[in-house]
Amino acid sequence: MTEDTSQSYWEQAIDHRRNGEYLEAGEYYSLVAYDRFSEGLPGTYGTRISGGEANLLRAAICYRLAHRLDRCRNRCRQGILIAEDLIDRVFRMDPPDNAYDRARRGVWYEYIGDFRCIGNVGDPAAAYEEAIEVYEAADDPDTGYSEQEHCYTMAVYREVAKAADKDPGPIDDFDNDLTLTKWVEKKQESYPSLLENVSQSGAWPP
Repeated sequence: MTEDTSQSYWEQAIDHRRNGEYLEAGEYYSLVAYDRFSEGLPGTYGTRISGGEANLLRAAICYRLAHRLDRCRNRCRQGILIAEDLIDRVFRMDPPDNAYDRARRGVWYEYIGDFRCIGNVGDPAAAYEEAIEVYEAADDPDTGYSEQEHCYTMAVYREVAKAADKDPGPIDDFDNDLTLTKWVEKKQESYPSLLENVSQSGAWPP
């Protein structure tokens, strides 16, 4: 897959989403995700994979808006399987010395919670609690330290909140008082209602 092709898929996903063509947007977000997964095997933290997971989240939301729950749940299950693979990989490695680097591995549990929430394919709370345990064990860093893995899932949350006319406020910077555990608690409390609001409105503009 060339970079130009991947960029074309992304642009088509955005265009379809802007036009309210959510089935088509879901298709192209899926292609973007698969392209990101093809970039290579995950490293210590799985940074390469996080962009793919975020676009599977977007694809699932678009299919949900298109009333294609079969495809929504399919993408959610794919995302969960990939996150479980990452959990197995990153926790088999020696723990990083840096506290944030130890904490960032917990994002894969967050992704599982997000996919379960979007597709109603399991208990999000259990996954979010697993993430919180990882963060607390690593001294619960501030979200301002967030790297790509967290920034991707935060970006999708921000898009959903914006469409629901809710200001998510600062999340992944230091102009807030959010630690990673507080972030997960905030998301766990608000995500279901935000998603339902967007579903009911039938609109998720980019």
